[in-house]
Amino acid sequence: MKSTGIVRRIDDLGRVVIPKEIRRTMKIKEGEEVEVFVAPENSIVIKKYSAVSKLNEHSQSYSEIMYQVTQNNCLICDLDDIISCSFDANIYKNTPISNELSKIIRERKNVFLEDTELFALIKGDSKIYKEIFISPIVSKGDAYGAVILATDKCTMGENGLALVKTASGFLAKQID
Repeated sequence: MKSTGIVRRIDDLGRVVIPKEIRRTMKIKEGEEVEVFVAPENSIVIKKYSAVSKLNEHSQSYSEIMYQVTQNNCLICDLDDIISCSFDANIYKNTPISNELSKIIRERKNVFLEDTELFALIKGDSKIYKEIFISPIVSKGDAYGAVILATDKCTMGENGLALVKTASGFLAKQID
C-alpha cells in the first residue's frame, strides 16, 4: 500500500475527510458510496462501492443470454467500468467506460443510437456499430450503471431498446 503523506484527524462524530486529490484519483464524486472494511495489520480500507459489480453472477448470465437470443454483444457496466460482456470480453471487460457513455448513464436516458461513428463505449474505442442501445440501471432514483446492446447489423430497431430496458429493470431489482 502506498502512503500519500496526508494525515487527517477524526472528528467527534467519527468522520474523516478523504482528500480531494485521492477522491479525484479514485473518481469518487459527492454522494457516491464507499465500502469501509478492516484489513490485515490493523488497517482500514476505503474502497469505491459498485452495486453492479456485486451482481457479477447475474450480470454475466444476463449478458450471455442476451447474446444467445440476439447474436449481438451485450455489455453491462457500472459508473466506471464494463463489468460483464457477452462477446469481445478481451476488449471490453474491466475497461473504463467513455465519457459519452458515463454522461448518458448519469442523465438516466434510454438511448437508441444508429451509425455510431462518433460514439465510443470505452475510452479509446474505435469500433463502429450500426446500432447501440443503452438503458441505465436505476434503483431508487440513483443510476448505478447500464445495459448496452451493440450490433454490427441494422436489425434490432426499437426491439433492442425494449430488451435493454428489460435487462436494466431486472438488474435494478437485484440492487433494491
